[in-house]
Amino acid sequence: MDATPDYLYSKTALKIAELLPHSKIVFILRDPVERMLSWFKYAKQEGMISNEMSFEEYVMVQAGKPIEKDLPIFFRALEQCKFDKYLQEFYRAFQSRCLIIDFNELKNNPRKVMAQLCAFSDLEDKFYDSYTFRAENVSQTVSNTSIIRFYSSLRQKLIHTLHQYPVIFDLMKKPNQLLKQILFRQSRQAEELVVPLNIKEIIMHEINQTTLEEKIGTCPKNHLEDFV
Repeated sequence: MDATPDYLYSKTALKIAELLPHSKIVFILRDPVERMLSWFKYAKQEGMISNEMSFEEYVMVQAGKPIEKDLPIFFRALEQCKFDKYLQEFYRAFQSRCLIIDFNELKNNPRKVMAQLCAFSDLEDKFYDSYTFRAENVSQTVSNTSIIRFYSSLRQKLIHTLHQYPVIFDLMKKPNQLLKQILFRQSRQAEELVVPLNIKEIIMHEINQTTLEEKIGTCPKNHLEDFV
């Protein structure tokens, strides 16, 4: 099993359906406005964008702009909210082996979602009867973004280099966790932002789709042909 949001935008990932004919794929979709907010907070936390940049500026710098080859991933957030555009190819490749889940449902009722996932994967779900669900990797506000930026850059380079050496890669996990705790010990959870209606409208107009809640609520979550 592997998990990453990046697969959705990679045509290479479509080969999984052919190379692993019994594989299944799960997409957990988030409301586009919430997803943009999440990317904005994460980009600030990692020092990718200036602490002075507002959410409105973050949206407007992407709205109506073409996706250039060298455009940083943190400025592709709006493009990556176009779920319809990318999901259709996965549904054609995986058909009934593709499951769609609403992020808010996972957040509000994780036990129910895990039962659904286990049923889809032909797994026993009793393990989750006593499981403690908690949020991980919550975005934080940091004071020294230059240090965080250096840490993030170094971490990505090490991951790229050490991934071919599994033993060393595993040994580096605990030191990395300790270093991360030290770097973020004076941080605080990122503040909740109120998104102006006009910015919400710009986001939804840009991706040209109705809200995730409307789509999820009117279709079977495991039939993408009704979703898109």
